[in-house]
Amino acid sequence: MRGIWSGKIETPHVPLGIPISDALDILKSVNEDICKTVENEEVSYKISTAFFEVAVYEKNGIASSVWYNDPTGRLTFLGKRKKIKLYLSRYGQSSNWEKRMNNGWITFYFNDTDKMAMAYGNDMDVIRFNQNM
Repeated sequence: MRGIWSGKIETPHVPLGIPISDALDILKSVNEDICKTVENEEVSYKISTAFFEVAVYEKNGIASSVWYNDPTGRLTFLGKRKKIKLYLSRYGQSSNWEKRMNNGWITFYFNDTDKMAMAYGNDMDVIRFNQNM
């Protein structure tokens, strides 16, 4: 962890719905070492740095989902809450997001306007954005 948090997220922004080649270029701009995984017909591309991990999931040649393992703000409840708000605003207007469900392990947010969802892993403090088509 990098000391005191500046209040910003530093992971690369990978917009959903872009061609997977563009998403891979974004990942390569951070780390050339991309690990491709195929599991149950789901294809993902992951980078790891000393400070975070990011994975992009491909569906029909587009980036359909992005996963972030970002320790930013992880040490406090307020830090986690701020990080969640920053990630939600990265993927749409704050007013478009609605927290709808928490099953104890995962908190689910939905953005019907932009047809997206975010799953936040409560215990592991990881985030995954998905396109909802």
